[in-house]
Amino acid sequence: MGNLDPERYRTKLAELYAFVKSNLPENIREAREMAMQEAEESEEEISKNEIEQATLSAAIAEADSFGHEGELTDQQELFRNKVQALKFTQGCLDFVELFEDANDAFQGMLLSKNASDVTEALRFFVKARHFKLPFAITGMKNALALLWSTEQIIREEVRSAFVEVFIAEPGTQGKEPLPDNQIASNLMVLVKEASISELASIEEAIVSLVKDEKVPADVFLILWSIVSKGSGDAKAAAMQIISMGAGADKSIVDSKSRLKMLLDFCLEDNTEDKRDWTLTRAACKALQKVNRAVVDESSAQYLVLERIMEQLSLVARGDWCVDEDKNDTLEWFSASEEALKALFVISPSPEEACAEIIQGMSMCTFRDGRECHSLRLARFFHVLGNVSLHLLVYVEHLAGSVRKATSKKTLQKQVEADNKKAKKNQQRGSSPSQSDDDDETEDEMEAELGIAQELEAENERQMAERVEEILSRGLVNAFVPLLLKVVGNEGGRFSAEILMQASMLALCKW
Repeated sequence: MGNLDPERYRTKLAELYAFVKSNLPENIREAREMAMQEAEESEEEISKNEIEQATLSAAIAEADSFGHEGELTDQQELFRNKVQALKFTQGCLDFVELFEDANDAFQGMLLSKNASDVTEALRFFVKARHFKLPFAITGMKNALALLWSTEQIIREEVRSAFVEVFIAEPGTQGKEPLPDNQIASNLMVLVKEASISELASIEEAIVSLVKDEKVPADVFLILWSIVSKGSGDAKAAAMQIISMGAGADKSIVDSKSRLKMLLDFCLEDNTEDKRDWTLTRAACKALQKVNRAVVDESSAQYLVLERIMEQLSLVARGDWCVDEDKNDTLEWFSASEEALKALFVISPSPEEACAEIIQGMSMCTFRDGRECHSLRLARFFHVLGNVSLHLLVYVEHLAGSVRKATSKKTLQKQVEADNKKAKKNQQRGSSPSQSDDDDETEDEMEAELGIAQELEAENERQMAERVEEILSRGLVNAFVPLLLKVVGNEGGRFSAEILMQASMLALCKW
C-alpha cells in the first residue's frame, strides 16, 4: 500500500500476537502451559521462544480448521480474523526483509566499474525511499560519494537520485517539488548521524542544487525557524544545512537579521549553558561563508559581526569547557577549530584576535604558578597549534593577493606599452627614426617591468620576515619550550593521553 516501513508492521504484529496469546483456545493454552512447566523442570535446553513459536503455529492451524462463517461463534470469528491479520502482517515483514537482505548487494553495485550497475543501484534506492524502506537513506548517503566520480553520467544520475529522494514528489522525475517543510525535514534526516565524509558529499549535492535553484528558497526560511525555535539535534541539523546552502548563496547567512539570529540562538548564553558543541560547530561553519567584516561602527551589521567575533573568541578559548568532563573537551576540539577558521574569514584583523585568545588562555592556564589540569593544557596547545597554522596560511593568502595585484598592474602596463607602440607605428609608418622610437619604448617598458619585479621581490622578503616573526619571534614561539617539554613527557608528568595527542599535533602544526 505504498508504505514498506517495517516498524509499523512490527508494531502491528506485536499487538496481534498479544491478542492471540491472550485468547488461545483452551486446548492450545493447556498444551502451552504444560510445555512451559516441562521446560522449567527438564534439564534439556528447550527455549521459551521455541515453545511460543510452536504455540503460534498451533493457533494458526486451529484457526484454519474452523468451519464456515455462519457456523462460528463471535469469539471464534474474531480469533480467526486476528490470526489471518497476523499471517498477513508476518508476510509483509518477510517481504520487507527480502529487500533488506538485498541491500548489501545493491551497496556493492555502487562500487562497480560498470556505469549501468551504478545507475540501476541508484534507481533501486530511489524506489526504496519512495516506499519508505529505512535502508534507502543509508544507501543514498553512500551513493553521494559518487558525486566525486570522474564519469559525468554517474554524477548526473546521483544528482537526479538525490532530487527524487529528498526534493521532489515521487514519480515526477524531479519536476514537482515536495512541500517546503517536507524538503527541510528530509534534509535534516539526511545529515543526522552522518559521518564527516558523508557530510562533505551532502554539502556538494546541496551546493550544486542551490546553484541550480532546485532547492526552494523558502526551505531555508523554515530551517532558520527551526534554529530559532527548535532544540537539540534538530536545531544543529538545520544549522548544518543552512551552512551548506550558504556555500552556493551567501545571502542565506550574510545579512544583518540572519547573523543576529545565528548569534542569539547558536552562540549566546543558551548554547554556552548547554555546551552544545555540535550546534556551535555548525554555526561556525556557516560564518565561514560570510564576507570579511568592514570596519564601520555606524553599520548595524558590523556591530552584530563584532559581537559574533567576541563569541567566536570565547568558543576558541574553551571558556565553556568543564575540566572534569573529558568528553566535553573532546567535542570542543572541532568546534574550536571551526571557530578559529571563522575568525580568519570574517575578522578584519584576525592576528590581533588570535593574540588576545592566546594571552587570555595563557592567563587562565598558568595562573599564579599553580598546577593546571591536563585537559586545560591540552586545550591551550590545541589552540596554539591551530593559530600557528592559520596565521601562516593567512600571511600566504595576503602575499598571494599582493602578487596577483602586482601582476595585474604589470600586465596592464605592458598592454598599454604595446598599444602605444602599435599606435606610433600606424601614425608614422616606416621611417628611419621609427627604430629609435621602438628602442626607447622597449627600454621604458623593461625599466617598468624591472621595478615591478623588484617590488614583488620586496613583497616576498616582507612575507618571509612576517613568517619568521610568527614562528620565531612572535607570541606563539614563547610557548614552544613548554610544548617540547610536554611532548618529551619530561619527568613523566605529562602522560595524559589527550594532552600527549594535543601537544604532538600542535608541534606538527608549528
